[in-house]
Amino acid sequence: MAKETRTVRRVIIIKTLVKQYRLVFFQKLFEELRLEGVALTVLYGSPSQAEKKKSDNVNLPAEIGHAIPSKYLWGDRLLLQWPSLENIVTADLIIVVNANRNLINFPLMLLSRLGLKRVAFWGHGANHQRIGNSFSEAIKRFLVVQPDWWFAYTEQTAAYLAAVGFDASRITTINNAIDTSDFAREVGAMSIDEIILMRKKLGLRETDRVGLYCGSLYPEKRLPFLLKAAELVAKEAPNFRLLIIGSGVEEKWVREACDRHDFLRYAGSLFGTDKAICYRMAEMVVNPGLVGLAVLDSFAAAVPLLTMADSLHSPEFSYVESGVNGLVVEGNESDFAKAVLSILEDAELALHLRIGAAKSAKLYSVEKMVEHTKEGVLRCLKSLVSQR
Repeated sequence: MAKETRTVRRVIIIKTLVKQYRLVFFQKLFEELRLEGVALTVLYGSPSQAEKKKSDNVNLPAEIGHAIPSKYLWGDRLLLQWPSLENIVTADLIIVVNANRNLINFPLMLLSRLGLKRVAFWGHGANHQRIGNSFSEAIKRFLVVQPDWWFAYTEQTAAYLAAVGFDASRITTINNAIDTSDFAREVGAMSIDEIILMRKKLGLRETDRVGLYCGSLYPEKRLPFLLKAAELVAKEAPNFRLLIIGSGVEEKWVREACDRHDFLRYAGSLFGTDKAICYRMAEMVVNPGLVGLAVLDSFAAAVPLLTMADSLHSPEFSYVESGVNGLVVEGNESDFAKAVLSILEDAELALHLRIGAAKSAKLYSVEKMVEHTKEGVLRCLKSLVSQR
């Protein structure tokens, strides 16, 4: 009797490019799907000139994926990619990023509507930093209900998709995450001597209490708001220091502010061990502006995050539970300052939020994201078989 062979199902993910922070996710997803008899191939294009300057793009191992021809058009507003016909024909499921600029999505949506290919979207669903009902957003709202399946970044994304009419039973919430395991280990491994040395380097006394801002320096982060709030905190708590880490278009403004205010410290861009030491020193992370995936660093370091409710956040903001793993503040600079002071003055509250942040780190991990994505892929492929 001939030995029964197991049918290999093929899944393709088409990405604009691959960022360093996605490498671990694709490696783990590839292995997990292979154990289920699913062959994953990630196809990705080359970065634009602007993306090249960030120096955070990588190539995947050959067994996991490879680059495909791509061309940026209309001042990088549109992206044309063309995978091989064999990739498209042999795929049981094609997953693409929900982005209007990716022109390949349109013919793939047509193949999906004709019942020729199973196509899924993954992403935010809506642009959470765009205000108003632009033509581009109108197209996006039309497209979000067209695919066969959705891999939603967060529960907030899933709720939005259901609200605009997409079948909730065909939505997988993956809880978008990055690998913070190495960072968490670095934070936990800091020695007292390393912390003392960093404090001296930054001009911080042993008794100074640190609020940390770590991220890009651009308008959506509301740095002037943060500076005003920190000034109010320093009047009530003279040993409070605001430490800013990062770089960006507002770096000059931050440096000039440091010259005017003794409570302000600017460390520039820090990575690895230096960044981990700063998180270990901090009693809270303060960011009144846009919050995105960086919230996972706060969780990994068991440091609560403080932010404002009315900022233009990315969907990952929904991971912040006010009073559980951080504080979400409504109001103005004075209200934000009061929230900072509440942590400085209430040791029980501070400990409660630290414990909550540490617990959240286990919920929003790259391992959990891989697990959710794998389950969604298998459910989608199973539904495909049941319809044949």
